[in-house]
Amino acid sequence: MSVDAMIEVYARKGLTLKDLVVLAGAHSIGNIHCKMFDYRIYLNLTDTKVPPMVTSFAAYLKTKCPSPNLGTWEERDKVIVQFDPFSPFRLDNTFYKNLLRGRGLLQSDQVLVSDRRTRRIVRDMAFNPEVWSRKFVRAMIKMGNVDVLTGNEGEIRRNCRIFN
Repeated sequence: MSVDAMIEVYARKGLTLKDLVVLAGAHSIGNIHCKMFDYRIYLNLTDTKVPPMVTSFAAYLKTKCPSPNLGTWEERDKVIVQFDPFSPFRLDNTFYKNLLRGRGLLQSDQVLVSDRRTRRIVRDMAFNPEVWSRKFVRAMIKMGNVDVLTGNEGEIRRNCRIFN
């Protein structure tokens, strides 16, 4: 997704450009399926529409993620890596440092560095962990109030990954 498209989606929910960048920091923790980004590590280097990933990091990821040309979508769905191999169990601002080093897994994350509207915010979050932490809490609360379903319109899931 382009920065323009992400800004539009967030704006429709009442969230700002800063909210977009701050909330992306959630990609500091958790796992991701290789099939969601493997095209970036097995990239045709002449494709200028895809932001580059630092070569050494792409080489590391190739040891974890098979080529998109191997296996079916379902087989590739089983292979996961950590969003942040450097601090995988800590929600922190390492995500932004990784972006600045060309180590963003998702293209939609990495473009936050190349866009003039978001680059400064990424840098601010990378070098100010306390500021990021405070802003993240506020943005999560704000996002938690978006499109809340009440009464018979929604349900509280017993397991967040599946419907009750």
